[in-house]
Amino acid sequence: MNLDFSIREKRKLGNIIIAALLFLVIWILFSPWGLVKHVRINNELETVRQSNRELIEKNRLLEEEITRLTSDPVYLEEIARKKFGLVRKNELVFDFSKTKEH
Repeated sequence: MNLDFSIREKRKLGNIIIAALLFLVIWILFSPWGLVKHVRINNELETVRQSNRELIEKNRLLEEEITRLTSDPVYLEEIARKKFGLVRKNELVFDFSKTKEH
């Protein structure tokens, strides 16, 4: 068995090794389980986590609002006056938003 490789055979072997390594790198990056997909999934995961944090905060604020509406009569009256224009008996309402210009 002759282990003495010629320059031509060494180049051929080197080219095969380079091609195999190049294929391996491309496979690692772009395969269905590759690095590119991994990065994309991590980005999507972070987006979903951020959305989840925002929804948790919004839910907390809504629960706080419900508690105030059901247990704080002063707050309930304030909301009724601002949003629905409710007034107490014998109160006068002055509406300056609909003034006519002469």
